[in-house]
Amino acid sequence: MKNAATFGAIAAIVLILVVALASSFTVDQTEQAIVLRFGEPVAGRGLVTTPGLHFKYPFIENVVFLDNRILVVEAPKQEVLASDNNRLDVDSFLRYRIVDPLKFYQTVGSPDRANNQLGYILNSAVRRVLGHRLKHDGVDCRAHIGIHPRRRDRVFAHVLVGDRDGGVTGERR
Repeated sequence: MKNAATFGAIAAIVLILVVALASSFTVDQTEQAIVLRFGEPVAGRGLVTTPGLHFKYPFIENVVFLDNRILVVEAPKQEVLASDNNRLDVDSFLRYRIVDPLKFYQTVGSPDRANNQLGYILNSAVRRVLGHRLKHDGVDCRAHIGIHPRRRDRVFAHVLVGDRDGGVTGERR
């Protein structure tokens, strides 16, 4: 009889620990979290931006963590044919920050998907802006090719228009 009582007590303690661990989550200082109930954000407490220990209903709600820092998309090196038929080898990158996590999650879903979509938009914007340049207009042909700030801002504007307000803002550092 004592063995059954001991086994029952151990099983109860294990069950309580599992439920306690399943009902808590920790948000780091560099993260934001979205609490989802059956795949939809929970009204009123769906967005967690304060770091620390937080709680959720176990097995009903899950948590999606999103980075709060500046994220970088690096596009592969591409060759752009300018309007004067010169070929330019272009290395491009984009820095962005998730400013509206709920909208970001609803429109994009994950940072990996956002990086893929923003990479395609960045390549398209670079080709569009640099393809319309005139001879030596906005391009510095010294040891490396740098893009003129006006051209950079045009690429930046094309990328942000291509994002269509998906909860992301660009960073101009």
